[in-house]
Amino acid sequence: MINVEDDSGVRTITIDRPEARNALTSAMFASLDLALRHAALETSLRTVVVTGAGDEAFCAGQDLKELPDIDPPALASHPFHAFIETLAGYPKPLVAAVRGVAVGAGVTMLPYFDFVVAGSDARFQTPFVKLGVPTEGGSSFMLATTVGPRLAARMLLTGEWILADEALSAGLVTTVVDGDRVLGVALDLARRLAALPAGAVTATKRLLVEARRGGVSAALTRERAAGLDMYGEPAFRSALARFDGPAD
Repeated sequence: MINVEDDSGVRTITIDRPEARNALTSAMFASLDLALRHAALETSLRTVVVTGAGDEAFCAGQDLKELPDIDPPALASHPFHAFIETLAGYPKPLVAAVRGVAVGAGVTMLPYFDFVVAGSDARFQTPFVKLGVPTEGGSSFMLATTVGPRLAARMLLTGEWILADEALSAGLVTTVVDGDRVLGVALDLARRLAALPAGAVTATKRLLVEARRGGVSAALTRERAAGLDMYGEPAFRSALARFDGPAD
C-alpha cells in the first residue's frame, strides 16, 4: 500500500510493502501518482519526501508477478507511465529517502528527484536487458544526463549493482548517511526547503523542469515504442516465468 503523512509543509509518501521489497503493483503506481498530484495542488504542502518501508528496500520496481496477466498493448496505459509523467513535470521539490535496494523503476524514478538521501547500505540495479526488454521511465535520457553516458550504459546494459559510494560520486544520489539516519536527514532537508520563499522555489523548479522537458518527452516516446515491440517476445515471457521475487 501507499501511506501518506503531512506535517510542517512536507508530505511523506511511504511505499509500504516490505515483504516484497516494496515492489509496486499497478494499483500502487496509481496510488503513488495520486498522492503526488494531490500534494502538488495543496498550497499548504511545499515539499514531498518518498521513501520505502523497512530497512531492506526503497523500491524493487514493478511487481513482475502481475505482468503475465497484462497483454502487451495494455502496458501502453499502465499507471507507471502517468506516474513518471507526474514526476517529470512536478512543480515542487522532491526528496527521495533510499535504504537498501532500489531496482528497476526504483532507480529510474530517482533522476526526477531534486535530492536523493541514501543510506550507506543502498544499492541500485536496472535489470531490464536481463529481462529481455529495453529501459523505461525516460532513463535513456535522464539517467545518462544524471550520471553520465558511460555509467548509464553500464547500468542499463549490464544490470550490475551500483553501490552507494559510486552512486554518490556519479551524482545519482545527493548525500550518503548511516542507514538509520536516512529518513530523518531527508525530512530535515524537506523542512528547510519548505521554509524558503515559495515563489522563488516554484519559479526555480519550473525552470529546471522546462529545461529537460523536450529530452524527457522524446525519450519516453522512444522507450514506449521499443518496449511494446518486445514485451510479447519469448525472452521477456521466459524471464517472467522464471521470476521468483526481486533481484538479490
